Amino acid sequence: MSRTPAATFGQGLLAGFATTLAGLVLLMAVTGSAGGLFSQALEWTGRNLGLAAAAFAAVAVAWLRGLFRLRDALADGGPPETVMHLDLLTDVWVGLFFGVGVIWTAIGMREALLQAIGPGAGGADGAAMLARLVDGGILLSLSTTIVGGIGGYVMRVVRALWLGPGLRRYYRAETARDVAAVRASLSGIERRLETLITRPPPSPTGDPDANMAGGRR
Repeated sequence: MSRTPAATFGQGLLAGFATTLAGLVLLMAVTGSAGGLFSQALEWTGRNLGLAAAAFAAVAVAWLRGLFRLRDALADGGPPETVMHLDLLTDVWVGLFFGVGVIWTAIGMREALLQAIGPGAGGADGAAMLARLVDGGILLSLSTTIVGGIGGYVMRVVRALWLGPGLRRYYRAETARDVAAVRASLSGIERRLETLITRPPPSPTGDPDANMAGGRR
């Protein structure tokens, strides 16, 4: 399958991101600042995303795996059922990535309200209540909303740029193949009808007129 500029750009985008990430990790390891940066990154992730980080990572890994499987199916000319299933799965993973952000937004808001005005909150002034809201889940809910929204749209863009042209070509080829099969079937039916129409009907065995005509000859 030949590469289009959009597919080449999508592959280059993924390769560039992976190369940049690997370069940063190598740079931190060489300079000795990896431990501090990684600890800060883990602390920021735990404070802003919590357990949602693991859910986001699991969905992203499943989406990447589905993309590579879909790419291989398109390159090998796999059956339509397999291609359609993998194409649907990529959309499902994108929707689930959005869903993780929405679900943890609701979880964060609930926890924030329980911390601020729950049974154990007691009487608190405005500053203390605001601090409890932020520490209780407002930060988590806002962060997961941002990550879920941005990540989901980035996943859609990458899929469209990387595999969109190949999917369109594949579906056009399958549609043309189905149309050709229908035309061949209709042509066979048409030839069969023409044969039945042009063929003279056989004479009945006991027809007296036919027997008289045969006797005269």
